[in-house]
Amino acid sequence: MSRNVTVINDDANDDQMAADALRRNFPIPRSDQIDNPCNPYIPDVQVEPKPMDVDKFKLLYHISHAQVTPPDENIALEHTELYQLLLQSFNEGNDENLQEHIIRKYLLLAQSRFFELTNTKSLIQIGIMHGDLLDLAEKLDSSQKYPGLSDFCNMLLGETFDLFSSTISQIAKRQYWSQSASASDLISKVLQRELMNLRTTPVNNMMILSSCLVRRSIESAPENDRNTILEWAAKEHISVK
Repeated sequence: MSRNVTVINDDANDDQMAADALRRNFPIPRSDQIDNPCNPYIPDVQVEPKPMDVDKFKLLYHISHAQVTPPDENIALEHTELYQLLLQSFNEGNDENLQEHIIRKYLLLAQSRFFELTNTKSLIQIGIMHGDLLDLAEKLDSSQKYPGLSDFCNMLLGETFDLFSSTISQIAKRQYWSQSASASDLISKVLQRELMNLRTTPVNNMMILSSCLVRRSIESAPENDRNTILEWAAKEHISVK
């Protein structure tokens, strides 16, 4: 005797029951379901290549690789190489983003150079750096485009001036007045040489630092030596007011 056996797929029944329950509970009844009649829209985006500004690239490349190098003390330099590149960006009227990058790059390198000068205390190098910062501070103040960088530049300018002032004061006091040296020695060995170096920098920088040079030299000088230095300053047209 043979028997017909019917196999019931419990998993299929469970899936069908779950689907029916989902349709009953759906807030918006759907009597029929159709596929999306439209294919999804995929925009065709093409980037138009822009011609590279070769001059800007060269300038930015030089700025990225330039350094505030110590100048040769035997050569008269008005500005450092990096500051010449910064001036070039001002003269060529580069866009503000590039110009801001160049200014920031210069100020960060100048700050690093300042920390080196606190150890070497070379008056000519401090004087040249002060001249660069003074010129840049005037440009930033007149443009009023970068207030944050302008404040940073003015702060660094003040610190550079203080470093120049304290350096000449220490030289005069420790190496000359405390050793009972004469004013003529200080003039011939220090003041005359530094004044000649300052005259290679911009005029406004030379006037500010030469006045500081004389004033700090006579602070702790004996009366006779003080008068000798003031007479020398008058002959060199240095204002000490």
